[in-house]
Amino acid sequence: MKKGWIIAIVVIVLLYPAIAWVLGYSIEQRVDEFAQQFDASNSYLKISSNKFHRGWYVSDQELTLEPAQAALGGGSIRITIHNVIHHGPICGATCIGLAQIDSHLVFSPDLQPYVTAVFGSAEPLSLRSRLGFFGGGSASISSPAIKEATVGDGHLSSDGFSIKGHYAANLDSYSIEGTVPKLTYQSKDGKHFQVSDIRVDVQSKRALRSLYAGDSSVTVDQLDFGPGAGPGAFSASDFKLASHNTVTDGFYTAAVKYGVATVSAAPISLSGVNLNLTFRHLDADSLERLTTALREVNRDLGADPKERTARMMAAAKLPALDLLAKQPEISIDQISASSTAGSATLSGLVKIQGVRAEDLDAPAGMMALVKKVDADVDVTIDEAFLSSLPGGAPSMRQLQPLVAQGLATQQNGKFHTVIGFHGGQATFNGKPFGPPVAQPQ
Repeated sequence: MKKGWIIAIVVIVLLYPAIAWVLGYSIEQRVDEFAQQFDASNSYLKISSNKFHRGWYVSDQELTLEPAQAALGGGSIRITIHNVIHHGPICGATCIGLAQIDSHLVFSPDLQPYVTAVFGSAEPLSLRSRLGFFGGGSASISSPAIKEATVGDGHLSSDGFSIKGHYAANLDSYSIEGTVPKLTYQSKDGKHFQVSDIRVDVQSKRALRSLYAGDSSVTVDQLDFGPGAGPGAFSASDFKLASHNTVTDGFYTAAVKYGVATVSAAPISLSGVNLNLTFRHLDADSLERLTTALREVNRDLGADPKERTARMMAAAKLPALDLLAKQPEISIDQISASSTAGSATLSGLVKIQGVRAEDLDAPAGMMALVKKVDADVDVTIDEAFLSSLPGGAPSMRQLQPLVAQGLATQQNGKFHTVIGFHGGQATFNGKPFGPPVAQPQ
């Protein structure tokens, strides 16, 4: 048995150079495929040069990127990515795979002074990626700390950032984790911007062609900008954004929740600000075709804005019609805000029903679609909360006629109404409000 192990080890050692050399062909194919996909899907950057030098154990690649449009600086603004590619199957001290890639950035003369001003002699980014044997892989990107770098008329400081990602073959699924501990900019006139403890977490899986579903979250511990205090100063704490997207029986559901613990923008101070929405009954096939069509139009940055808008409308028409015909819904789960004086809340459901092809071609345009909207929204506002806001007193006076007409109620220090929209007619508390939307001819 011991002799067999020795023979096996000897064979592997003898064959390893040949294995590493053969893997070089697969590595070159993978990096070329990535370059082609990047060029085909990116509207803002293009690969102006791609040079690959294959070695026995280590290969090199130089990939030069520049803006896709000359108006954005094409030709003078360039970034060259120098990739040092270590062949597998043992591609590093802790790497088993097809290859490990260490990337280094080289900037054009027009960009380098700005990079040096911020990062000095340090590399602005550290990039390392791993190519798995069967198409998947991982990557990590980090940036060093910045201390009092002169940028414009102020100083920039940062604790750096870190991003890690994993992806499956064919990008059928991917995950991203990122952190930014602290970023501060202080201008000479005393204004500042500061954000601390940003965290990003994304878990996504392909649901249909280019459409993905999964969970994502972004949290920010503290955000401040403007002068130190007084008018113009803004501060927010404990910001949270979370989304949960699924596809079931061919329909896409997207639940999105925004929340901020405290918001201060003098003279307003709020707490418990929430915006929770759920988009339901979205036909997945139509949604994917719609987003793909819009993405293709947006790739042409050189098109005249009017021409691009016309092309966008034409490309979106059929998939948008199919999407609307399946009766999508928007559930307003909660929109709320509070202060020391009180709170305001809003919830409801908006549906789109009975859309037909001729509705998009009607002479009245979007007004034809307005009559297809079916909505009920419940609104409650504390009197004290409304009074505490800028312009609150005039708003209080404007609500009184609604109460007098029975379009709203005022009880126990609260204004309340249910706003409806059915068949083109708006209602408050079930009573018509204003003329109905005219029927398109």
